[in-house]
Amino acid sequence: MKKLIKITSIFIVLLIMAIIVTPFFFKDKITEIVKKEINNNVNAEVDFGDVSLTLFKNFPDFTFSINNLKIIGIDEFKNKTLFATKEISLTIDLGSVFSGEYELNKILLNKPVINLLVLKNGKANWDIAKEDTNVETEGDKESEEPLSDEAVDAESFKLMLKAFIIEDATINYDDKEANMYSFIDDLDFKLSGDMTANNTNLDIETEIDKITYKMDNIAYLNKAKIVFKANILTDLEASKYTFIENSLSINGLVLNFDGFVGMPNDDISMNLTYNAPNATFKSLMSLIPAFYTEGFEDVKAEGKVVIDGMAKGVYSDNLMPSFAVNILVNDAKFQYPDLPKSVNDIQIVTKINSPTANLDNMTVDVSKFHFSIAKNPMDIKLKLKTLISDPDIDANFKGKMNLMTIKDVYPLDEGMNLSGIFKTDIRLKGKQSAIDKGRYRDFKASGNMQLKNVVYRDNDFPKGIIVNNASMVFTPRYVDMSNFKVTYNKNIIEADGKLYNYLAYALDDGILKGDFSMSADYLNLNNMMASSEVESKPKDEDVKTVSSEEAPIEAVNIPENINLKLQCVIGRIKYDNLNIKALFGKVIVANKKMMLDNLKMEMLGGKMNMSGYYSSENIDSPKVAMIFGIKHFDFKKSYKTLDVARKLAPIMQYTEGNYSCILKFNGKMDNKMNVDLNTVNSKGLLSTSALTIKDAKSITELANTLKIEELKTLKTDPLDIPFQINDGKLIVSPFSTKINDIPIKASGVTYLNQNIDYNVEMSIPREKLGSDANDAINGLISQANTFGANIKMSDNINVIAKITGTTTKPNVGLNFDKAKQDAKNQLNNEIEKQKEALKKKAEEEVDKLKKELEEKAKAEMKKQQDEWERKSKEEKEKLKKKLEEEAKKKLSDWF
Repeated sequence: MKKLIKITSIFIVLLIMAIIVTPFFFKDKITEIVKKEINNNVNAEVDFGDVSLTLFKNFPDFTFSINNLKIIGIDEFKNKTLFATKEISLTIDLGSVFSGEYELNKILLNKPVINLLVLKNGKANWDIAKEDTNVETEGDKESEEPLSDEAVDAESFKLMLKAFIIEDATINYDDKEANMYSFIDDLDFKLSGDMTANNTNLDIETEIDKITYKMDNIAYLNKAKIVFKANILTDLEASKYTFIENSLSINGLVLNFDGFVGMPNDDISMNLTYNAPNATFKSLMSLIPAFYTEGFEDVKAEGKVVIDGMAKGVYSDNLMPSFAVNILVNDAKFQYPDLPKSVNDIQIVTKINSPTANLDNMTVDVSKFHFSIAKNPMDIKLKLKTLISDPDIDANFKGKMNLMTIKDVYPLDEGMNLSGIFKTDIRLKGKQSAIDKGRYRDFKASGNMQLKNVVYRDNDFPKGIIVNNASMVFTPRYVDMSNFKVTYNKNIIEADGKLYNYLAYALDDGILKGDFSMSADYLNLNNMMASSEVESKPKDEDVKTVSSEEAPIEAVNIPENINLKLQCVIGRIKYDNLNIKALFGKVIVANKKMMLDNLKMEMLGGKMNMSGYYSSENIDSPKVAMIFGIKHFDFKKSYKTLDVARKLAPIMQYTEGNYSCILKFNGKMDNKMNVDLNTVNSKGLLSTSALTIKDAKSITELANTLKIEELKTLKTDPLDIPFQINDGKLIVSPFSTKINDIPIKASGVTYLNQNIDYNVEMSIPREKLGSDANDAINGLISQANTFGANIKMSDNINVIAKITGTTTKPNVGLNFDKAKQDAKNQLNNEIEKQKEALKKKAEEEVDKLKKELEEKAKAEMKKQQDEWERKSKEEKEKLKKKLEEEAKKKLSDWF
């Protein structure tokens, strides 16, 4: 609030400066300067419309007006309006302009709209003042130069307020950090008096036509009317405000205050007492939103009421003043017009006392709370101590009520009805620490609460929620719930179990723990989760489309302070347009999550087990992560039932057969529990039975393009198809199979907008092709063979089909490049064969010639060798003969 005052002061000073330093008749120049100066001092977008400067509105004073001023946030608060007003009017004393001290007498805000927002991290949208980076040092003071004329003028501004007025304001306060919300409609405020004097009397008049205040989603005020009038003695120098004559009216209750409030610094000191001297029981009832509704003025009520209290001490971020609230009601009763009975014998004695600044010393003592409806009494006693350190409770709840009598004393909404018996007798006494430390003997808890044939109906639930039976037995350690049976629109749930830590949950925001077994023959979750209920009868069919009359499902917001374990056995479940059978498994609800632990069920003609979680931490975009083990799901039933199948695998509607897979899945949902497929990441392997696919437009177009009639109905062997889902598209990895005895290899993508892009490689037997195709192929082969080739085309022709377009308007393009390449490869092979044959023949001729030459050479060599040997022999003989003759001659000579 102080930051708001600071920001407001900055605006006021800057606006006045713009007026004084610039002649008032230069309106355009004023506008430019004001805009510039405001934007230089705030972290926000500021703009306004026309400005005016006149002596006529508040003659003889100047009136400077700014129309349609808007302050819009930036960064986290971008495009969110902090402040907007139809007009801001400033009245400046005419005489002060000539004296040099410019006095601002009055500020008027006409129809302002203020939106005060606090994020979960504590950041507020009104914290927009820019930090002052000019820190003055002693040296700066010594070297200080004389102020400029403009600066001197700025120093001479004075806020001499005599009135501050707000007309028809709308204020919205939304604090996400504290979980508080308030809305004020039509606020009029007037503060008047001499605000220039240190000691003065100020008059305050405030009227709020409607104010709503909620905390932790509980309404404490609902369209309440508030009027506050006060004369306050003000010591501005000490920032002390003393109440003199005053009254605060909240609906019909009028409170008077005596004492003072001081704000000398950031802390707030106070010494106040208050009472309601003219309080009646009806005026006390007006504070309760459930009673203060249309027609309340006609309620008859009587009884003695005393209300008083006090607050004394210091209020700050770390301190609380001592305070007390006392409420006494004796012999009260009330009756609504046109209703036959009254609530009688109302006795209330309540004292709340916090004697010190330590809230742990506060006591809450409801020593008596008694009332009777149709001779059914209800008594409550409650005493609480040491709520912060160790909550100490002493409580009794006892009573019996026929709920049907409520309509005789309280006007229920149209269509609402209650009936059944409620009975309770509970005694609780002890400290929470005894429970926390397991000292159950030191804590007394006994008694029970019973509901029998309780029926609640209204326009949202015309069939009624029926608590057939519920019995709760209280012990120090737990609440034992047995024979629990609830019926809701033919959904019958039976449960048994125990609730632990119930006292800490009730008193100290502890975690409520539970362990239950739950069973049901049939549950229609659509009716249980929808905001309104529509009759829905269980059918024998596995698949049924959701009726347009059925209410939309809203995202389930799971509380963060519960930890419940449910062992479930359910015969049949209807969820969205799913029909589930034989569900068995464990469900854990904790930390704003619902976790599934090996949940088993039958659905879509097969079986499935699943584990994972649903998280409502961000209720606008819940997260989901699952692992599915699927066996034998039917394709056509999956298409009719599953949104993801209709969007990413529409061919399922034409497929007869079943599939199994292990699927990992994570993504986000919208606030209607629909999966946002753009956020889904998934991966799996789809294993199918033998399939028959008929009438799929993409398949029909493929058959027509190939002119193979039998392809309009595809029959496949069992398939294994790897796939993944990313960024809103289904990606099918390459897989191989046979379709109508045709080997294929396929892969591709299906997009959320139903666009498709698939490649299908086929090896088609020639006999399945038409005569035109075969004649063309034979012609090509004949041409090749005229050049001496001996080409014979394969019995299978390789074709690549490119399937694009959409699932409803597919385009099929055929690519025979592979077949052409096969023919080319065959021709190349034939050429290679011919080359090899010629090479071999040449090699054989060479070998033959070589052999002949070798043989001829050998014969010639032998001939020459024989001749040489003959001649050698002849020479040898001649030589021998010659030697012999010479020897003989020598011998003859010797002898």
